[in-house]
Amino acid sequence: YWQDRQKTEEAIDQARWFHSGDLCIMSETGHSRVVGRLKDMIIRGGENIYPREIEDFLHTHP
Repeated sequence: YWQDRQKTEEAIDQARWFHSGDLCIMSETGHSRVVGRLKDMIIRGGENIYPREIEDFLHTHP
């Protein structure tokens, strides 16, 4: 996290894996696909952003 050491340390585990909050599945061939999120809100620049609202809007785009 930009200039937030505590949140960065919370997101990166001892093995140096970054936990983004995305839920993924991996196929037998090693391909991964994002299927959801652990958190339903993103805070950016002091604003609450709800991924569902963005997804709903994108579904209206041809």
